[in-house]
Amino acid sequence: MKAWPHECPQKSALAAKLDGLKTLAAAARETAAERRFNIEDISEAMTVAASAGLDSITVAPDAPLDLREAPTAKESAEMLTAAGFDVAWEKRQPRPDEPGMWVMIVEWRRTPPR
Repeated sequence: MKAWPHECPQKSALAAKLDGLKTLAAAARETAAERRFNIEDISEAMTVAASAGLDSITVAPDAPLDLREAPTAKESAEMLTAAGFDVAWEKRQPRPDEPGMWVMIVEWRRTPPR
């Protein structure tokens, strides 16, 4: 009888698989962030929105993913915040039977001090 999990040769293979899956998922999230959360596309979307009289945009991923920690999304949020924009992340779930996603809300309206 095998002593599980101490002498299981599959344990190290599964541990390696786990590491590989984490790496693969992180790379896929970063690729998704590069498509929707790069600063150039966000800047262009802000210009289009402002020219229509709006003072905010919502940037959503293509799939129900949490991209808040993806390097491209983090960098864009930090750059916008440093430039004086208000940036917030909000979880949205369009329908109860669908997974939620995190969207980035960028605003440039601020009430002037009185």
